[in-house]
Amino acid sequence: MLDAGGALTVTSYPDAAHSLLKQSIEQSDLKITFTALFSPRSLFADGFLDSQRRFLGELGRGGHASP
Repeated sequence: MLDAGGALTVTSYPDAAHSLLKQSIEQSDLKITFTALFSPRSLFADGFLDSQRRFLGELGRGGHASP
């Protein structure tokens, strides 16, 4: 993400795999499938979707969008 000054911000999600899925879920095709069907928001690392929502909200307010 970019902060107010336009600098890149790196966020770490300790319980996430490289895909940003929770490691415990990513290691099992069966868990991925059932979680995706019945609780899709639970797929991702804690805090990831909130960060994405915040970033997109800033874009919507004319924050960091580029033409």
